[in-house]
Amino acid sequence: MMESTTDQIIKPVDVHILKKAPPSVEVKNISKKFCKHLKLNMFYGLVDLSKNLVGISPDTTTLRKGEFWALRDVSFSLRKGQVLGVIGTNGSGKTTLLRVASGIFPPDTGEVRLRGRASALISLGAGFHPHMTGLENIYINGSILGMNKQEIDRKLDSIIDFSGLEEFIDAPVSTYSSGMKVRLGFSIAIAVKPDILFLDEILAVGDRNFKAKCYKEIDKLSSDTAIVFVSHFMHKIARVCTDLLVLDNGRVVYYGDDVAEGIDYYYSYAVSDDQSVTGGGLVSIDGVFFLKEDGATEGNGTFTVEHGSNFTLCFKLYPAGDNKPLRLNITIHDRDFVNVAATDSLLCGCEIKGDSSPKDIRVHFKEFPLTPGRYSISINIEEAESKDTLKVYHNIRNLNVTGKFRSRSPVSLMARWEANQGA
Repeated sequence: MMESTTDQIIKPVDVHILKKAPPSVEVKNISKKFCKHLKLNMFYGLVDLSKNLVGISPDTTTLRKGEFWALRDVSFSLRKGQVLGVIGTNGSGKTTLLRVASGIFPPDTGEVRLRGRASALISLGAGFHPHMTGLENIYINGSILGMNKQEIDRKLDSIIDFSGLEEFIDAPVSTYSSGMKVRLGFSIAIAVKPDILFLDEILAVGDRNFKAKCYKEIDKLSSDTAIVFVSHFMHKIARVCTDLLVLDNGRVVYYGDDVAEGIDYYYSYAVSDDQSVTGGGLVSIDGVFFLKEDGATEGNGTFTVEHGSNFTLCFKLYPAGDNKPLRLNITIHDRDFVNVAATDSLLCGCEIKGDSSPKDIRVHFKEFPLTPGRYSISINIEEAESKDTLKVYHNIRNLNVTGKFRSRSPVSLMARWEANQGA
């Protein structure tokens, strides 16, 4: 956790006080480099320190042997009321960006301007003394975040109540689970009533009820707080963020206020399209293709369909020949492999016999309800009576849904609306 209570510009060497107050966070062309080797890193640190002592500014714009850019020319701005989601693959620079933006690390090039009190919850248990109690750590962390003792005294009951750690508040933090540490850390961070809040993947830890309480609190804070939120869970990003920044190898590859578009762009390069088959049943599927309304077919790669249109999924089914009735389930996943829709042959009244003759399967989709984005299709084959799974074709085809209607939810419900005018 960290705190900032004044307008400040974080530079490689010094800090300046700002007179103006536009956005709460301004990040301008920041870059940050690290060294891969410990001994070299220590040597470079001594060299840079020695130069600073004699009044020579180290060259932070070029790489030395063993160094690499963790961030390169990253820029964004954030005002109160905005929640910026930061996503990217592992090692893309997300946590480094949060640490530089929040003032934990200085940038090697560029500058960061923060206006107002800032609070950060970046690494699990950061700022906690393991051998002190939860109560003692509230006072320590509260002080770090800029609260005096009187302010902490006033907020103590609400901090403990929000954390739900009443029974354990006098126990050493070393005895806390990871979820309990998050409870305590988040409760302290929001008690500060920050103008700027930095949140890393930390909310991935903890039970469902506490997570729900955290997101409700983020909703409350977001109207008067600038929030930077890092997560690998796209449904959480879609749930809370107003803007999105996508990092790839330390560089910004997408930045804008269309969160759905940004998530789709991330999926376009970050998610594998590998297919796989599991299960030892003799039944099999082959010849998968899509049939559009105009009669056009697509049999390979990704199938592109318009939101709200009609199409048919076609494939050849080869039963095992044991005369046991079969049940097929088609599941559509988002790019996090979360199930978003499904259709079942048995529930839809289709009887599929298990004799030895091949079957031409046609699955007709009407007014396809999934919103624009990238999806994948899996087919599960099981015995209808025993419900034993015979074979599963994972990611058998990819689906790209297009259209003008964009939403953060995967399904668009077509309902009849009324707007009765008053007298």
